This record gives sequence, structure tokens and C-alpha cells, in this order.
Amino acid sequence: MATAIAPTIKPFDVDFEAATERIRELNEKVLAAAKQTGNISLDTYEQTVNSLLDFSQKAAESTKVDWFSALAKSQASVITEVTNAYIKAARELLK
Repeated sequence: MATAIAPTIKPFDVDFEAATERIRELNEKVLAAAKQTGNISLDTYEQTVNSLLDFSQKAAESTKVDWFSALAKSQASVITEVTNAYIKAARELLK
């Protein structure tokens, strides 16, 4: 009867420093992509808000009602200030 030979078990041979470096590089790529996506999202948000405010002001002006136009301009001014503050804070976080 043939004797079964147990397979030789090699020690766990992994270059942990190389693996750590690859993971670090991957994390940096993911972070850069997230920042880029965040900036694109902020640009899109800002453009959308500006377009909406422009439309609402034009619609209010077309009514020929002075108080309504003034109200729309005031509302647009407040929303613009809040949006600019939000965008500025968000961009600072993405740096």
C-alpha cells in the first residue's frame, strides 16, 4: 500500500508593505474621484438654482405687478445668498 504524503505547507508569504501601498494608492484615487464628483454636483446645483431664480424673476416681471416683481427679486436675493454660502462651505470641505 502506498503511503500518502502530506503536502508541504508554505508559510504565509505576503508583502504587507506592498499591499498597504496599493491600498493607499487606491484610497487616494477613490478620494480624488469623490472630490471631482462632488465639485461637478455643486456646479450643477448652482447652475440649476440660478436658472430657476432667473426664470422666477422673469415670470414675476411679466405679470406687470410691481409688488410681485419686488417680492420675487427679494426672494431670489435671499436664495442666492444662502446658495452661495452653501456652495462655498461645501467647496471648502472638498479641498
